[in-house]
Amino acid sequence: MTKSSVCRVKAARASAASRGTGGRRASRRPCPRWLTERAEFVAGALVARGLDPAEARVKATFLNAAYSGLQADFLASGDRESVEAALDDLCALADSWTENKENEGNTETTGPDG
Repeated sequence: MTKSSVCRVKAARASAASRGTGGRRASRRPCPRWLTERAEFVAGALVARGLDPAEARVKATFLNAAYSGLQADFLASGDRESVEAALDDLCALADSWTENKENEGNTETTGPDG
């Protein structure tokens, strides 16, 4: 089960638990704060590189899940070379999302004399 699925299950449980408290919200958060803050941090970095905030949040969730999967893969397999190659590909993918965005704001052109 992915972290996103786990968070959804916890959110559903918290929602169900709140029904038993007269509709008051359960005191426990459905997802750990560090997980939310990590997604916000990565999304902020993507926004700073030109992505729309809504798109950045989705891509941050994807990147965090992929990175967590690579960590789990390394712990399970011990295959550092393969995991590092996959991480390089993940970083290249993330860079590809923002390459053109960063250049869109740069409207300066130089002539043939530089």
